[in-house]
Amino acid sequence: MKALRLSLILIVLLMGTLRAQDLAPRAYTHVPTGLNVLAMAFSWSQGSVITNAGAPIQDLNITGYAPALVYFRTFNVFGKLGRMRALLPFAHLKGDAVFIGQDTSGTRTGLVDARLKLSLNLFGPPAATAKDFRPAQKETILGVSLVVSMPVGQYDASKIINIGANRWGFKPELGLSHRFGRWSLEAYGGVWLFTDNSEFVEVSTLEQDPLYSFQWHISYTFKSRIWLAFNNAYFRGGETSVDGEFKNDFQKNWRAGATLSVPLGRRHSVKALFHTGVATRIGSDFDIFTIAYQYAWFSG
Repeated sequence: MKALRLSLILIVLLMGTLRAQDLAPRAYTHVPTGLNVLAMAFSWSQGSVITNAGAPIQDLNITGYAPALVYFRTFNVFGKLGRMRALLPFAHLKGDAVFIGQDTSGTRTGLVDARLKLSLNLFGPPAATAKDFRPAQKETILGVSLVVSMPVGQYDASKIINIGANRWGFKPELGLSHRFGRWSLEAYGGVWLFTDNSEFVEVSTLEQDPLYSFQWHISYTFKSRIWLAFNNAYFRGGETSVDGEFKNDFQKNWRAGATLSVPLGRRHSVKALFHTGVATRIGSDFDIFTIAYQYAWFSG
């Protein structure tokens, strides 16, 4: 049972880290209020989970496919720009590993934990409607946000692999964005806080320490309104314990990638994102590619 628990922790780290590794350039950029965006996204991920040498599960390789529905809206909060973003993903995972010396494989398909993100620009240009909006050539923005991960994903305490985490997650974040001409520089610092999973292997309690995240991005907007960003993120912490016993899975992981956004007329656009592991101490070392079609409109 102890070996099984250790193996399950690795799966939890995999799913939790994939969800936490959301690289998001232009998260605090100044845009008009009343903006609505509906998007259909599809993500492909492939890679391995790096484990301790003595762990009972080794050579864990997983390929995942995840379509998602996304809704985004901006609004005025006492003269400040506010944002709301809701994400509902679905996933199909297939993988193989060596578990206690035996080859094993399997698949999982189901709903992933939903996410809601609320953000507010504290310092910078005031909120403005599309009619009154005037983009500045140079501006600095300081914003805050909160991401809530809701445990609605597929979870069965009797299963070794689950898509859902069976716990709540909260990520407060502080973001700084500076625009000069067509260039933008951004830096974010946040921390994931998790509630306990009291149905881990049916009868145990899984706890996880805070997982700190730091992101920095540089982007350029072309005259055609196409923009390209280079993304970096560093994650530190997140050690887990089961029934009070720590599992020596402290994370120190660095990821990098790029994002390309291409407008297709006034209301339509396509966005593509790729990121990969640069340095992974423990946890998921994945290549992730996402493409999204977005439809935008303004409302009162």
